Amino acid sequence: MAHVEFFNREVSSVEAESQRLEKLKKVKKLLRKARRQSRIMQKQDLKLEAWEAEVFRIYGALETRTKVIKKLEDEVGELRVVLDQVQDEKNVLLEKLELAEISASSISKIGGEGIKIEEVLEKEIEQLQKDRAAELKELVY
Repeated sequence: MAHVEFFNREVSSVEAESQRLEKLKKVKKLLRKARRQSRIMQKQDLKLEAWEAEVFRIYGALETRTKVIKKLEDEVGELRVVLDQVQDEKNVLLEKLELAEISASSISKIGGEGIKIEEVLEKEIEQLQKDRAAELKELVY
């Protein structure tokens, strides 16, 4: 009987060891699976971080472009105002020129003295035109 008990204990011990080894195999298998999933998650995290960085870079570029566009729109508005002012000045000068030409032609009819006045008026007109051209050139630049 002592042998039977001894064999029963041996069998129980072998069965316990077998179950322990089976559980150890399951734990190792679960650890490998967990490591694989962890690596996959790390790769996905890196991809997500790269995508996030790209989104922020694009957003920054768009923000910069928006500021540049706003600045250019403001400049265009200012230039339109200046252009309107220059156009008004041009119209006034054209009216003055027209009046001066009319005066010059009527004065030249008067005689020799009128020729001198006409020359003076022509010089004044030429000077006005040069001044106007210089103002326009300055406004353009």
